[in-house]
Parts: sequence; C-alpha cells; structure tokens
Amino acid sequence: MDIELRRTTANDHPYVLAAEGDDENRRFVAVWPKEKHRAALDDLRIAHLIITAKPQSQPVGLSFWRTCRANIEVLNLCALW
Repeated sequence: MDIELRRTTANDHPYVLAAEGDDENRRFVAVWPKEKHRAALDDLRIAHLIITAKPQSQPVGLSFWRTCRANIEVLNLCALW
C-alpha cells in the first residue's frame, strides 16, 4: 500500500473522531474531544496529519507530531487500516 501524509483540516474531523472512538482503536489512543483537535490545527507545536492510501487519498490513519520541552519531537502514529 502506498501512503502519503497531509495536514488535517476541519473537514477531516468526522474521520478523526470516528477513528479514535472506534472500539478496536480506543485502547491504543488517547481520545481527544473535537475542540482539542480543532485547537491542534492552529498550534504551531503540533503537526496533526492524516495518513491516506494512494491513489484515491482514502484516509487510513492519523499522525500527531508534538514538540515538547527541550525541542524533543514526540510522534504518535495511529495506522488504522
């Protein structure tokens, strides 16, 4: 499967919330409310990304990069396909 990463948009929130809230996924991810996802889109310390399968650009997962103290990058990758 070929994949690509793209920035999450507000239009992706239904997918993001459904993916996080799915019974199979919930035990592996911290479920954020919609407001926290919306705020993350404007937070320069967070790269909120959608993983899509090419060529149809079908969403198959999520990725969050956060800059923490001392410029340490933390990656949360949720591949949900």
